[in-house]
Amino acid sequence: MISGIWAVAKNLIRETLRMRFLMAFVILFISVCTAGFAFWIWRQGIPTVEGISGSSLAAAYAGDRSTVPYQDMQTFLGYSIRLTTWFFSLLTIFLSIATIARDIKRREIFTITTKPIGRGQFLLGKFMGIALLNLLFLGVTFVSIYVTSRVLEQALLPADAESRQYERRRIEDLVLVARRGVQPPLPDFTDQATEMADRLVQERLNQGELTGPGEIERFRNSKFQESVQQLQMRSRAVGPQETMTFRFPGIEPVNRENGYVYIRFKQDVSLNPPDLVLWNEWWCASADPLAAGVASYHVAPQRQAIRTVHEFGVPVSIVSANNELFVMYRNNAINSAQGEVVVIFPPDGGIEALYVAGTYEGNMFRGMVLIYFRLIFLSILGIAAGAWLSMPVAVLLVSVIYVVGLASGFILEAVGFQGSVGYMTVMHIFLTFFPKLAAYDPVRALETGRIVELGLIGTSFVFLLLLQGGFVALVGYLIFRFRELARVIV
Repeated sequence: MISGIWAVAKNLIRETLRMRFLMAFVILFISVCTAGFAFWIWRQGIPTVEGISGSSLAAAYAGDRSTVPYQDMQTFLGYSIRLTTWFFSLLTIFLSIATIARDIKRREIFTITTKPIGRGQFLLGKFMGIALLNLLFLGVTFVSIYVTSRVLEQALLPADAESRQYERRRIEDLVLVARRGVQPPLPDFTDQATEMADRLVQERLNQGELTGPGEIERFRNSKFQESVQQLQMRSRAVGPQETMTFRFPGIEPVNRENGYVYIRFKQDVSLNPPDLVLWNEWWCASADPLAAGVASYHVAPQRQAIRTVHEFGVPVSIVSANNELFVMYRNNAINSAQGEVVVIFPPDGGIEALYVAGTYEGNMFRGMVLIYFRLIFLSILGIAAGAWLSMPVAVLLVSVIYVVGLASGFILEAVGFQGSVGYMTVMHIFLTFFPKLAAYDPVRALETGRIVELGLIGTSFVFLLLLQGGFVALVGYLIFRFRELARVIV
């Protein structure tokens, strides 16, 4: 049994690798998305000098770049990984469908099914062959991206020693790393929000605007959510010349001696300052900075744009022994020079502490595993579709499932913005039959230095492969098992 499965897989791998045009295109695509794209980013960052080009321009480059090095690295990782993921996803779809449909169309399958090998073994051999090919392609791609990123890192660094050390630290701390984010906990506003919602419902009932029980319940739920959001926003509002302390629990850096914890924040305001800029001032400590005798790390006031993401680093040694970090913000008096400016840190992403929880190499490996799971699922889907549909129809079907799986979150958001509650429910039910591929996409995490969690990999394995992939494989096998491959004519 195993020898038969391996024979089918080995034959598929051998046939694919013999396709010189396909292999040349794959190698060219990987080269363009790694070395070629890195070289383009490096050249884009060098300021243009009139009359100087080529090697002379590189020699004249003294370290003053027109772009920020760590952002260039983010661009490289984001585009290279995303493009190669899309390419290998489409390649897997076409290859998995073609390997079944071609054997049936050319009647080559008859020479296999007449031998002592079952149809299930035949499908399993095809799946194993595509899985091994994807592992080879994806492994080569990620090794190329990793090596290129390390070379690009050196190329992006400025020439002078001080700036070079500073920019290297920024790249290593913000991109080529695995950081985990922690947000300060929000108070529980359930009781207050319930009271506010009940009061609004009673007012509407007194006015006769609510009639049926269903309408009352929908109105109560809607106002409850609005009240929770309103109370959360109030809890994150800092009045003029006031302070607010944020507590970040569960900070467990890999190295407690060296490195930084980065505070990432984005502010909104009640009244726009004339230049849309705030003066921000921070204190960080292992306990409440307002408590007596607590030594704190002071971040000098800085002018920073509102509604824009900013980050500043504090020494990791400040984190307390029980893994807590306290950060205090003061609404500087200068902000109120033109009016009473209330600074608001939105509950969703307004402020966050990021600490190093792993290595760049480990994060790249986990990201590759997550992408590999997607390719395995697409190969299962392609083989199942090719086992009972013609190639054009199978390609169309799997491509639609792939696109909807990537855009399911956007579809629900768009429907929720335009549609009714009933329409939203129908779309939720409809999209449950599609794989949520966007939920298992590691590209955003890899390009921003966020850790690809093991929990996400486990969830992808269970739901995407075992449940959805297993169901698709079973349906495809049953259809292929009882499919009439050839009609006997007497």
